[in-house]
Amino acid sequence: LKIYDLSIYNHERGSLLHILSLKDHPDFKFGECYASETKPQVIKAWKRHKKIAQNLVVVSGEINLVIYDDRNHSSSINKYYAITLSRDNYKLAHIPKGLWYGFKCTSKANAIIINCIDTPYDPSESEGCQIEKFPLSYEW
Repeated sequence: LKIYDLSIYNHERGSLLHILSLKDHPDFKFGECYASETKPQVIKAWKRHKKIAQNLVVVSGEINLVIYDDRNHSSSINKYYAITLSRDNYKLAHIPKGLWYGFKCTSKANAIIINCIDTPYDPSESEGCQIEKFPLSYEW
């Protein structure tokens, strides 16, 4: 897991929100980029990808993003990391393959999340787990 600070360039006619550049991330492999929208107080958890690395950025609204590591070979096994992503805390969260993640929209308005993945999406390579059956009991 890596968290990167991003830049917002404000202008009287509108803003430019920087997301991802090969200049800053020369090893990034592009597969697909999309936006998803989550309604206030909705929790989307838990999911992990076996082959896809993700790069999440929130351009509108706010989410509480939680990443959980259950990989046997990892130094952070059974640990989690939580971060608020929003326009006020404008960062890119790079989630490597194999980590569980989930999030809750904590803003009063819908959250818009940009996800740039390194391989075109393939639903057969991901897995999900219901919140009640997940090994981490997280207080959303």
